[in-house]
Amino acid sequence: MVLLLAAMQLSVGQEGLEQQENAELAQWPANIHRCVHTTNKVRKRGDGSIIGSCSSCDPAVDTCDVGCQDLINRMYWACTDVCLPDGYYFDPNKMLSGCWEDNEALMKINVERCGCNSSTRSHASSLGLTVLLGVLSSAWFFCR
Repeated sequence: MVLLLAAMQLSVGQEGLEQQENAELAQWPANIHRCVHTTNKVRKRGDGSIIGSCSSCDPAVDTCDVGCQDLINRMYWACTDVCLPDGYYFDPNKMLSGCWEDNEALMKINVERCGCNSSTRSHASSLGLTVLLGVLSSAWFFCR
């Protein structure tokens, strides 16, 4: 029972952090300048051919490099509803330009090739669900 309560507290705590982060980001609307700034940071981490890249990893890797998930989350926030001017790109390989909505599916593939999640919500929810299911199965096993 204690494990169940601990798992529920962990899940609630993660949701609270996610809501706090989303509230902070919501204070400032996404715009071209924030999007360009963030995509430049992602690009500087690498083009996918070096260790530490956050996008377009080739070969694909299982684990998101330290700091990449925060950059990806910020990029998704900063680039929502943004159309970049000519000469600016969403990806490090300078292949995806134009409007975010037209490129979001391809960016999802690019970041997942580097082991990162394409959104914070799915990451936190899946982690909380995994912990909760583990605790429930343990409780069930011990109560039999």
